[in-house]
Amino acid sequence: MINIGQYLNSDTIVTHLNASTKEEAIKLLVDKIYQRSNARDISVSREDAYNAVIKRESLQSTGIGNELAFPHARIEGWGEFRMAMGVLKEAVDFNALDGKPVKFVFLMVSSAEQPYIVLQAMSAIIRFIGDMNPEEEDTLSGPIEIDRLLDIIQKKT
Repeated sequence: MINIGQYLNSDTIVTHLNASTKEEAIKLLVDKIYQRSNARDISVSREDAYNAVIKRESLQSTGIGNELAFPHARIEGWGEFRMAMGVLKEAVDFNALDGKPVKFVFLMVSSAEQPYIVLQAMSAIIRFIGDMNPEEEDTLSGPIEIDRLLDIIQKKT
């Protein structure tokens, strides 16, 4: 199983993502991936990465319900798997399966040569969230601060 803690850290998480559309949320998270210090080795342009994610989103919504969305793309020549997470200030319509707006967005980009890593990451995130006890103080309800979120990820992964 993939360790999401390896990909989600203070450089790849935005806890107060200010977006009013899914396209804006995706753009901000693509930007987050490119802002990382080791993003210089990405040979695909920021615009091409954004367009690939939007193209994939147009085929079928990645809003799976329960306030979660997993926009993603597999891009020829991409290189290393990358992920960014956003906790939206205000929930956004992703045309989710349950018809409800999305609050938690996990953007994932992989190479076309790694077709299963996105599915493995989705599975790990769903398991991570599903393992959390809603009675516990460290659930994802209420205001989320980066230190609290990182603590939850470290405890659960």
